[in-house]
Amino acid sequence: MKKLCQIFLTIALFAVGQHSALAEHIIRGRVINGTRDSSAVASIQVHLQKIKKTDVNPAELQQTRSLSSGNYRFTVQNIDSLSTWFAAVDYQGVRYYSHGTNFKAGTNPLQQDIVVYDSTHSSADLSILMHHIFIDNMGKTVRFRESQVLNNPGRKAITHAIHNQHVGGATLRLELPQAAINFTPTSSREIIQHGQYIFDKTIILPGNKQVSYSYEIPWRGDTIPVSFTVDYPSRTFNLFISDPNITLVSAQLADDGPFSIRGNTYHRYGLDNIAKGTRISFTLRRSGGGQAQSSTRIIILTVILLGFALVIGYVRKTKKISSTEKIDRTKTAQRKKELILEIARLDLAAAQDDSQETKDKRQLLMDELVGIEMNLKNAAAKTKSRSKK
Repeated sequence: MKKLCQIFLTIALFAVGQHSALAEHIIRGRVINGTRDSSAVASIQVHLQKIKKTDVNPAELQQTRSLSSGNYRFTVQNIDSLSTWFAAVDYQGVRYYSHGTNFKAGTNPLQQDIVVYDSTHSSADLSILMHHIFIDNMGKTVRFRESQVLNNPGRKAITHAIHNQHVGGATLRLELPQAAINFTPTSSREIIQHGQYIFDKTIILPGNKQVSYSYEIPWRGDTIPVSFTVDYPSRTFNLFISDPNITLVSAQLADDGPFSIRGNTYHRYGLDNIAKGTRISFTLRRSGGGQAQSSTRIIILTVILLGFALVIGYVRKTKKISSTEKIDRTKTAQRKKELILEIARLDLAAAQDDSQETKDKRQLLMDELVGIEMNLKNAAAKTKSRSKK
């Protein structure tokens, strides 16, 4: 009988041990430096955190340090399947995160690598790939919904490139039209307004970043004059007007005609390859208002501004490349326009369809557009190099 009890106790302890082993889950990964060819980041503190949908802030669970190989490892028990688990590190004043994971019974998550970047305080190389403005008539005001896709071509994260005594450190500064009211950030709560400018305080990682916001401008009778400065070189600028009773007067923006997005028709105006510091001016008019004299003055002003823009463009223009290296500009320009318009459709539809499929489709289009831009940039560099010889 005593021997039988010993056997039973042994089996029970083994079962408890097996249960404990099954209850343990491993979260592992590697900390690497994206600026330095994915080299290992050793001896950096790694934080294990989790968060639920109902939580405001994540809960801190464990800490460890990465090995010389950059690897880290956490052992977790009593898994909460309703939470999302992730690892984080602080590097050069920026917090970086791994992808979040949810545990399933009997399984461990995939390796949770964390990519960090060296930091810079210079935004000199930033450019705007796309700048879209959607205009809606609200009655007493017109609402402007702006969306800009910026590109950081370098291999460093941009932090605190701009210092302002009112907002502290920021990475971007963008100008608003003077009469703008009811400013609302839509892409991040870290976008704030001060006076005629908005400041983005978020970090800009290598690659692309979208900045979106909206504001309103009151009607002045039946016209709204709009003017602002382009703070970063811009590849494309597109303005979409939803109200057929609103027309646009501008010597800078080309009238590209009607454009359909998800069954809604817009009138589109555009301009390509805008230099930093360019002043964009136009006037919105609604049917039945405005004096011809005022309109004439506006047209003269915009013609003068366009003249300056053309002079700058002529000075900056490089020599034509040889026929053997010439890009099929017609085909490339047409594909570039198709990509810009399709991305614009997705941006406008995001409020109604924020599915992962839509995000994936938009990212594929963005990757193709960036590839076209890089090809054009490389061709221009070759032309410039040959002209110096």
